Amino acid sequence: MLFSPNRLLTSKEQWLLVLVAAALLLGTVSLFWYGRRAAGRALAETPAPAAVQAAETPPPPAPSPAPDPAPETPPTPAAAKETPPPPAPEPKPIAVAIRGGVRRGGLFRLPPGSRVADLIMEAGGAIGDADVSGLNLAAPLADGTTLTVPVAASRSVSGDRLTLRGAAFRLEENPAHYLTANAGVPMAGPAVSASAAAPAPAPVPAAPRPATAGGGLVNLNTAPQSEIETLPGIGPVLAGRIVAQRDARPFRSVEEVAEVPGIGPKRLEAMRPLVTVQ
Repeated sequence: MLFSPNRLLTSKEQWLLVLVAAALLLGTVSLFWYGRRAAGRALAETPAPAAVQAAETPPPPAPSPAPDPAPETPPTPAAAKETPPPPAPEPKPIAVAIRGGVRRGGLFRLPPGSRVADLIMEAGGAIGDADVSGLNLAAPLADGTTLTVPVAASRSVSGDRLTLRGAAFRLEENPAHYLTANAGVPMAGPAVSASAAAPAPAPVPAAPRPATAGGGLVNLNTAPQSEIETLPGIGPVLAGRIVAQRDARPFRSVEEVAEVPGIGPKRLEAMRPLVTVQ
């Protein structure tokens, strides 16, 4: 046997054993050396966990550019028509005056479209002697005009004194469209009164005075009304008042004529040389 315990190794066998041991040692050292190099290379080639995760995670997508804002389109004609119009200005009141047979005459401001009846009520209503029968109460009021409410003539007797109240405010002083007789006449701005709009009548020649006992003077106690109207400053209204008063009580002197309403001192002095009461 080659390795018998009772036999000594020859020198050749000893060298062979040394070579085998050296070969084993060299192989072991080589394996250890190459193993360490391979492990170091593998460790170097293995990426870190964060790097692996970063490598495995896909990059976030680039933000898409914001879309351009849509251009503003001008409003269509239909949309422009839908815009509400500005509020209409508030109408201004009209200014109208009233006088005559009312409780409170003067200037009033009323809403547009007001009627004659509205103005009379605004003035406190008509008085007892007022005569509104000739007024068109439904007529619209015109700005800048004056409404005249006529007052009927009246007569009152107190003892031996007669008081006459004539029609100082006449219906004809009103604008034409305020009158019942002219219902339907169009209203055109401040109206002109009927008396002003009517053409002036032709002058009527004065009636000749009859010869009287007073040397051509007018006898206020006996002369007809037409003759009294020929006196200076005396018209139909004043002549009628003189006749009414003399019928109630004849004049005893020319000075008593001053008691007739409307006969003032100046008018009496103007007619004094032309009249008598004898």
